[in-house]
Amino acid sequence: MPVPEPLGDVRLGYDREAYLRLIDAYREEIAAGETYEVCLTNQIEVNGCLDPWPAYRSLRRLSPAPFGALLHFGTVNVLSASPERFLSIDLHGAVEAKPINPAFVYRELNKRLPERAIFTADSGSSATWYARYLDFRAGMMGSLSGNLATMGPAMPYAVAAKFAYSDRPVFALVGDGAMQMNGNNVLVTVKKYWKEWKDPRFVVLVLNNRDLNMVTWELRAQAGEPKFEGSQEIPDFPYAGYAESLGLMGLRVDRPEDVGRTWDAALAADRPVLLEALVDPEFPMMPPHVTLEEAKAYAKAVLKGDPDRRHMIGETIKAAIAGVFKKDDEKGG
Repeated sequence: MPVPEPLGDVRLGYDREAYLRLIDAYREEIAAGETYEVCLTNQIEVNGCLDPWPAYRSLRRLSPAPFGALLHFGTVNVLSASPERFLSIDLHGAVEAKPINPAFVYRELNKRLPERAIFTADSGSSATWYARYLDFRAGMMGSLSGNLATMGPAMPYAVAAKFAYSDRPVFALVGDGAMQMNGNNVLVTVKKYWKEWKDPRFVVLVLNNRDLNMVTWELRAQAGEPKFEGSQEIPDFPYAGYAESLGLMGLRVDRPEDVGRTWDAALAADRPVLLEALVDPEFPMMPPHVTLEEAKAYAKAVLKGDPDRRHMIGETIKAAIAGVFKKDDEKGG
């Protein structure tokens, strides 16, 4: 640990007068209806060397906020004290997201995989979580759309699997884009034939984030372009309610604490089920290793004014920090 030394001069991004002027200006913006919230921060820089633990204890005494942390990353330390919780990680590395971390939905399913289950995953973010978080056992089967990454195969593949193996539980893992493309129509076929199946378990998971999510992240990470809302946003749709209107079971979950018991209800149902999970579109599908080009493209997307950049950056930092705490043999979402 470096020996503490006297600190140099303190440099403020805004002095007191400038900061107060900004407060007045933003109050006018809020009163005019231009925004409802402004996060006004002030960066402080100082040269010197501190022992992070005594410094953190001093910070907590000076700012006894309800949430604080000391994170040690080799030569870098992060000291935090805040009235708001920024990051929550459980013992398995699961990261909190709003409304729900999509990876967490899959991790909870993974705890409950029935024997001889068959899975079909659509193209997009649903395929990412399928590949990372489902641990297949002997006798299970799974399929994706193939090398072309065509959208829309999960639902017809799942129905075909059920016709071929009507005595086995089948899961279709679908994003909301693919569900609107053809999945809603395929549910009509499910309604017509499900009573002929030996095992009625046919579960459709729809990740509802109102976004063509994989393409949004490809634009950011590969092309350095911000999300283009005109092509990426899709209308909301009551997927669970629609399933109920067909005589199937519809379940909708928007809180992490309800995910496990919602899966339990789906797997215990006496008819096909559509489970609609409201998930966070800004939770990143981070690969194990990020290349320099990908990092540069991501930064360009932020600088070009991605419409969700503040939330996106926060969720990316959360996922990165979670990777530090996660053990090699854990797959927490």
